[in-house]
Amino acid sequence: MQIDEYLNDIKEDFAPTSIEGYRKDLNQLSRFIDGAEPVTEDIKRYRRHLEERGAGRSHIVRVLYSIKGYCDWQGWDIFCGIRDRSKDKVRIPPMEFRQPPRTRTVEEIQKLMAASRSPLEVAIVMLLASTGTRIGELMGIEIKDVDWEQGTVVVTRKGKRRRKQVLSLSPTLMDILKTYYEWRKPQGKLFPYSYQELRTWFVALAKRAGVTFPVGSLFHNLRHFNVLFQKRARTPLEVISMSVGHSSTHTTDRIYGALEPEEIRQQLEPLPWEKE
Repeated sequence: MQIDEYLNDIKEDFAPTSIEGYRKDLNQLSRFIDGAEPVTEDIKRYRRHLEERGAGRSHIVRVLYSIKGYCDWQGWDIFCGIRDRSKDKVRIPPMEFRQPPRTRTVEEIQKLMAASRSPLEVAIVMLLASTGTRIGELMGIEIKDVDWEQGTVVVTRKGKRRRKQVLSLSPTLMDILKTYYEWRKPQGKLFPYSYQELRTWFVALAKRAGVTFPVGSLFHNLRHFNVLFQKRARTPLEVISMSVGHSSTHTTDRIYGALEPEEIRQQLEPLPWEKE
């Protein structure tokens, strides 16, 4: 199994503790199937093995999602989708989240904006919060991927079978991006910085603004913010899933689907920087 390659590819999107949890789950599966790449029957057999050993439902669900992430990264159609009833695929029992992702509020994002000291800081905060793009995807954008006239950006979505997706930016976001471009005048990559450089900067910005983030959720918290805002606006699940580059609506629904707009309304208000 290509466990190290997979975890290295997704490490920017998850907390270190999550990555280590995935590593443990996948290594245990690998030992169970003697290091081979898993097929459907291997995963079903491994699930039965966990059940026979007395593993609880929540543990089994977590392990299966770890394996599903790896299979999705490989591009293998092994797990059932949300409406898939195929008996030839692996089905994951429904999992209830004890609480929704805790996102920052509009007020807190405005505090980040007010504390920003450069066009780079403004651009990163606004792009992450307004598009739901992963930080690794943002770092991969090249100058040639930006259409300054049409107001679009091509993003390479994460995963082994990388795919291109065109994002349409609002005039406000394009103005922010143009200001950053004139300030930095980058060549090649639009944001020519390492992940550690951006993380160090972002931690300092949050401290300056007096905004705290949940443990293990930094850049990714702004992705949650974007999805929850869309759900509050009653955007169809299929549209949300496509806009943030989820592999399927099942992923979106698993994390956010149980939340009602009124629950999200307590956290989010209309984005003031997107108003005409």
